[in-house]
Amino acid sequence: MTDVIDVVRRGWRCEGKKGQAAVEFYTFLSLFIFMFGYVSYTFLTQSSLIASQMRQEVGNEVASSYANMINLAVSGGDGFYGSFRIPSKKVMDTSYRVNITSNVLGVFVTANGRNYVFIKPTTASSVSGVTSFTSDAVDCICLRNMNGTINISVSNSYPCCPTS
Repeated sequence: MTDVIDVVRRGWRCEGKKGQAAVEFYTFLSLFIFMFGYVSYTFLTQSSLIASQMRQEVGNEVASSYANMINLAVSGGDGFYGSFRIPSKKVMDTSYRVNITSNVLGVFVTANGRNYVFIKPTTASSVSGVTSFTSDAVDCICLRNMNGTINISVSNSYPCCPTS
């Protein structure tokens, strides 16, 4: 009983341990904040990297789609014609420009102040017609193989090739 009375008289003081609880508390708090910051930084860095990789993949897929259209027209032979919808109106949330030359197709995207270029080979030895266009101005591409030359025309409606 005297121990209880003694503790009450001293006012619940712990002799010799005046700041230990505060030091431990702030040490654990600092460690927690440091770990939270490290995990947040790692997460943000990884998500940025994944977003960049996804943009690259989408751009490559769009360029491959255009190249496949032209390669199909070449392999279809003389007299081939076909209407194709553009693969995507936007890459990286912005419209893009397509340039087509003999044997090479380029898709050019300017997004977030940076320029991206996606180049794909084609089997066309000669192209004519509309060889440069932007994605926001076109809905349909018409390809015709006339004596080995791929003639390209564009339209805002589908199908864009007349049947005759």
